[in-house]
Amino acid sequence: MPRGRARGALWASLLLLLPTVALAAPRVACRAQRAAGRAIVEVEISDLFDRELLRLVELGLGGRLEIEAVLLRRRRFWMDAQVASSRFVHPVLHSRETGRTLIADRPITDLVHLR
Repeated sequence: MPRGRARGALWASLLLLLPTVALAAPRVACRAQRAAGRAIVEVEISDLFDRELLRLVELGLGGRLEIEAVLLRRRRFWMDAQVASSRFVHPVLHSRETGRTLIADRPITDLVHLR
């Protein structure tokens, strides 16, 4: 096999492996329930932190997590109405004493699924 073809085959095989190596994109799941005229909302964020970002936080680099939540009332045949919105900004730090990552000064045990 000529050298150029061997390189081409190597690159093709590496490109085929890329989808399995690629990181998952962050996902958000939101559930809301009505209770006594109020809305109780539970939000779960998955795959927000990749391995490299967690390594930087563990080395001492602090970060900031900004979350904006908007509650919409669905309307048929018209644009949805915005009922409420909130914005949260929390520091992300790593505690060397406990060996845990802290978000808003609370220890997080599962960094893959944030609640």
